[in-house]
Amino acid sequence: MFAAIRSLFRSKEARKTFSVIPNQRFDWLGGVRLYATEASEFVFPGELIERKEIIGTVIDASPQNIQIGFTETPDRTSFSDIRVHLEPGQSVRLAKSTEAFLIASDNRPRIFETVLERE
Repeated sequence: MFAAIRSLFRSKEARKTFSVIPNQRFDWLGGVRLYATEASEFVFPGELIERKEIIGTVIDASPQNIQIGFTETPDRTSFSDIRVHLEPGQSVRLAKSTEAFLIASDNRPRIFETVLERE
């Protein structure tokens, strides 16, 4: 019953499916939220977050306690890459467009649900 009520308030057109091939670069459009359907790990370039930016203004995670990791540059002044680990049902939205990689031990395409969110 609750599922039927929820579906009345959810726009089915808003969510689209998106297939990602692991270990290949793809372009992530700023403002797009990806929802994981299985455990997934993304890698983004460290330049995604500029020196004086607050992480939460660039990477919007849901729930807020998802795993985000950073690799420092050798001079320890910035990041060389940013890793985001998602479990099924978790999501992440980037405020900026960037390149991304989905890391996996095989090349099986992974399916995500996407939503373009307006700011």
